Parts: sequence; C-alpha cells; structure tokens
Amino acid sequence: MCTLTAELTPERFCLTMNRDESRERAEEAPPCISAPPHLPQLLAPRDGGAGGTWIGVNDQGVVGCLLNLYDDGSEPKPPSGTATRGVLVEFALRGSSRTDAVRAFRDTCVPTRYSPFRLVIFGVTPADDESAAREVGTLFVWRGNGALEELPLGEEWTFLTSSSWNPLEVLPWRESEFRAWREGGAERRGLLPTFHVSQPKDREAWAPLLSREKTSTRSITQVEIDRATGKISMRYWSRPTPDASTPTLEVELPRGHRVPRKLA
Repeated sequence: MCTLTAELTPERFCLTMNRDESRERAEEAPPCISAPPHLPQLLAPRDGGAGGTWIGVNDQGVVGCLLNLYDDGSEPKPPSGTATRGVLVEFALRGSSRTDAVRAFRDTCVPTRYSPFRLVIFGVTPADDESAAREVGTLFVWRGNGALEELPLGEEWTFLTSSSWNPLEVLPWRESEFRAWREGGAERRGLLPTFHVSQPKDREAWAPLLSREKTSTRSITQVEIDRATGKISMRYWSRPTPDASTPTLEVELPRGHRVPRKLA
C-alpha cells in the first residue's frame, strides 16, 4: 500500500513516494549510499526486517520504485516461499541508463518467485544530454500469473497508488484527489507536495497519508534530480504527520561518470 507521484520537466525530475506498512513492522533504516562492485553507486532506505528497499536512485540518474499490486487480476495469495520483493529495485539500479536498467531487470527478475508487484524505472539525464529525449519511464507489472507486462511512461506527471483494503473505492478516490491537487496548483510545503501529507477528516483510512488500525504511512521518500547540474538528492520523512515540511534527512549522491558498466 503506497502512493507515488513523479514530475519530469526540462529543468528537473522529482519523485515522491509514501510507504504504507504494518504498524508492527520493524523500523526502517534511513537512506544511505552503497557501492556494489562493478555497478553504479546507489542511494536507498532499507526495510528493517528483510533488508530490501522500495525506492532507490543510482549515480547515473536511474530511479526505481516498487509498489505491491492488489488489483482483481492478481493472485489472491502468493505461493508459500515467495521471495522478498525488496530486491527488485536493486535489480533495476544495476543499469547505467533507463535502457540498461530495463534490460538488467528483465535479465535478473524471475517474476514467478514474487508476489504481484508494479516496478517503475526512470532514467533521468542532464538536460543537454543527447539521449535525454529517449529517457522516459518504464512500468513493469506482475499480476502473479501470465506474462510480465512492460508499459511506457511518457507523461509529464506519473501517479500510481495501491491499497489492499477496499481498492475499488480507495484507488479512484485517491486519483481524484491527485487531479484536484494538480489543478489547484500542485502546492508544496517547503519541498514536500502537500498531496502526500493529505489526510482529510473521516478519510484517514483512504488518504495518501494513511492511518488505519493496523497500517499507516511509515515514511515518505523523495528523489530530486536537477537536470542542469546533474545533482541527485534524496529526502526522507520518517513517521510523517499532516503538517510535515522539513525532511528528517537529506542525502546527496555524487553523479558518476557515464562509462560502460558490467551488469552481473
């Protein structure tokens, strides 16, 4: 259960993601930089239990995000022994461009090992990079059966959300709230889109800033890439509230040189 928005303009890319999880799940580890051998450096928060991640960016400007999938086409129960989905983002972040990341994900992911998911990959290049026009987003969808779907994302805005509870009503309501937020000027409080901390009275169980008896929004993570300077930043809000503005933590990832990388 998560909510993601992403805006791509000639000046910058900004992706913000709410992570909704069980109130009893282990505490998350905040974003930190790691350096896998022969691969781009990556910046990501970590799940406190399984150790995987739901969002990350590498030093080549490749961004990956994971959302669980609960729609009517998904298997109602994954097979026992299903592998943690927290490794999927790291499969994508092995690539040094969106094209490389998509290929790395296809080559590495065996979808039948995992519960249903959606995985988003963006490749964000500097504004003067000759490949910038080709760097769009890709959405992978695994419904628990059939084939792994691959869909293009080429809009200025991307919106994705998931809910295991009452999805036929919650998902359209959130989408309507997102449209209203955009049409109202896409307000931000500091660096944080106010949509992500929206929690209308009597809609706490529906809201982007989720609050239910057993689940809540555990964190908000934001990736921003300045396409003029190449600067890559990740901001992290732990246990956010409706009045949140200043992030708990902000980390800058130095941009790496665009050189051939060995894909494991």
